[in-house]
Amino acid sequence: MESDQRKYQQLFNEIQEEARLFAARIQELEGHHSHILKEFEREHRLQTDELVKEREKLFELKSKIRQQNLEERDVHDDETWEKIDKLKDRNKDELARIIEAGMQHKSDLTLTVQAFQVAK
Repeated sequence: MESDQRKYQQLFNEIQEEARLFAARIQELEGHHSHILKEFEREHRLQTDELVKEREKLFELKSKIRQQNLEERDVHDDETWEKIDKLKDRNKDELARIIEAGMQHKSDLTLTVQAFQVAK
């Protein structure tokens, strides 16, 4: 019976030692997990900050490009309207000369018809 008691005590001690080692290992793993998690969170914050900065730069670039496009469009619109106005003025002048020439031809024709009727 004493040997059973010793055997029991020996097994009990082994189980307690294994439990202690297991608890120590679990604590070590929890510490390692906590360290890895903190590192992951730090890297995540850094990446998030970098993405936010990149987003701001891209938004600024987009705004600059949009403003530049508006300015270029205004310049092209102004140039186009100036060309249209010049062409319109040139066409008015040309039309006035054509009308004047037509009136002159009509006047000459009227004089010729009257001269012909008088000569007849």
